[in-house]
Amino acid sequence: MKVGNVSQSMLSKVYSGDQKASESGFANILKNAINEVDGMQKVSSALTNAAIAGRDVQVHDVMIAGEKGKLAFDLMLEVRNKLVEAYDELMRMNM
Repeated sequence: MKVGNVSQSMLSKVYSGDQKASESGFANILKNAINEVDGMQKVSSALTNAAIAGRDVQVHDVMIAGEKGKLAFDLMLEVRNKLVEAYDELMRMNM
């Protein structure tokens, strides 16, 4: 696999802390995804607590929210595992 040349402007964007580059950066994408999963978990928890308290909540809404939260968390966990696996692979490479 051949990697192309990196231009000076690309490097300056990365190392200068350019706000535009950091808004759509990998870290922010991960942070937003984690926040979405957290939101799904909180909705699931709130609906479950409302159902337990006897409020007017549809059972299927509680089940759907619970499955969405579980599925989102499982997906996030698998992505994390793949990222750790890729990082380990990079660390094993000889330079």
